[in-house]
Amino acid sequence: MKFPIIVLDLDGTLLNSKKEISDRNYNAIMDCSNLGMKFIFATARPPRAVRSFMNEEILKVGSFVYYNGAYIDCKHTGIYKHISIESEVTAELIDYCLNCNPDLDLSLEVKDEWITLREYDYSTVMQVKDNPIVKPLEELKRLEASKILFSGKIDMISFQEKFKMKLNILITDNGNLVQVSSPKASKENAVAALCKG
Repeated sequence: MKFPIIVLDLDGTLLNSKKEISDRNYNAIMDCSNLGMKFIFATARPPRAVRSFMNEEILKVGSFVYYNGAYIDCKHTGIYKHISIESEVTAELIDYCLNCNPDLDLSLEVKDEWITLREYDYSTVMQVKDNPIVKPLEELKRLEASKILFSGKIDMISFQEKFKMKLNILITDNGNLVQVSSPKASKENAVAALCKG
């Protein structure tokens, strides 16, 4: 077989502008799967978001890379991997950010759980259906996060200088959202691990 594995991103690739899989794309995936081709879906999104976009048939044929490689879920090979931010670095980042701006909108993703410090209507800011679970500061600082997200005013040059050797830092949504993950986490590494499995 010329292409035994196909890797697809979601946003801007598999999903259309309405965040849907077109009939054409769905049929192509199912036809390729019936020929024995394997699929890896690699995204920055969390598992719950992926489940909301994809039907059961697509979920069954794929292996999944979430949070840009920080979390791998493959029922076919039994590979489950979490490449997290160490809790000490999580605590350092939270302290630094909140010292810079106590009102910063900061939240953590841990596998498929979204956690924050205070009640906030994220549906208007991040265009999501659900809001995160609220937990105390000390509990957040002990977590090994898949991803840390924040928005609000902060000196990004100083932030990047301080954390560039410890974290992957991605600025998205026209500069309004900062997404942070382990430097060991990448789609490339996750796909390579799945291909070996």
